[in-house]
Amino acid sequence: MATTPEMNLLITDLHAKAKDIKVDIDKIRVDLSYERDPSRDLVDRITSDWNIVVAGRILVSDRGERDPNSGIEGGLFLVDGQHRVLSAKQQGIKQLDARVIDLSGHPDPGQVEALLRLHANVGLQDRALERFKAQVRSGNEESLAIQNLLAKFDTEINAVANAEFGINCVSTIERIYRADGTGAILNDTLALIKEVYGEVRSHNAQANLFMGVAWFTVAHLDSGQARRERAVEKMGELTITQLQARARAHASVMGKSLWFNIYRAIVELYNDKLSGKKLEWVSRGAARLGQGSGQAFH
Repeated sequence: MATTPEMNLLITDLHAKAKDIKVDIDKIRVDLSYERDPSRDLVDRITSDWNIVVAGRILVSDRGERDPNSGIEGGLFLVDGQHRVLSAKQQGIKQLDARVIDLSGHPDPGQVEALLRLHANVGLQDRALERFKAQVRSGNEESLAIQNLLAKFDTEINAVANAEFGINCVSTIERIYRADGTGAILNDTLALIKEVYGEVRSHNAQANLFMGVAWFTVAHLDSGQARRERAVEKMGELTITQLQARARAHASVMGKSLWFNIYRAIVELYNDKLSGKKLEWVSRGAARLGQGSGQAFH
């Protein structure tokens, strides 16, 4: 994971000054601004096959004593090893070997902890939403830029999956953001979805819809082949469920991914009762959008 030169120097210094000691696990706290929700199944698996040697060292941050008015909690915080700690507690184990890093003098220890947790995570692969949450807390520039962009449209990436509000398809959002290297395509995609459906929420913030609208934006709106007002009007004639049904019908006959067939369905809607030249499906360059390559589209 990319870090700034300054952060790399800090991590090197922290490593050099870290202490390997035994820590009372009852004194360790968890910062939920970047930590994931633990997996009970994984805790049970570790417990059933517990081996103190294989368990290795957990990673702990010592924030030191903090001014109660600073808004930063002091003490020991777990950076990596949450499932091992929970398993140890379940077995009545009081202490674990730990590598303790000193963040007592850092103004934002949670930021450093979040970055270290992302690097240290090897036991259980983060789900995309958990990864994004940690990246935001660590100060990742791309994640912060995405967060700020989504806020313009009164929406956000959910910390945990939610069917009522926010956005769950974070990997798709990241892919579209990277497609042109600037976030402009994502901005235009969000704008069109909000204009058609009135909001960007879980029920319409779906991965395949995002991709289909993004490609329609790139292939036709950005080039001036299509008028935005007509696109909004025609897309609004179908519910998302109806649009997806059309896309599946196209896919059953012509193949390709569902998101590309949502794009086909949008083009079909746009052309309905259109006088003059109609839009044609564009497939060249679509694969790069699907890959989120960061290369410019032509």
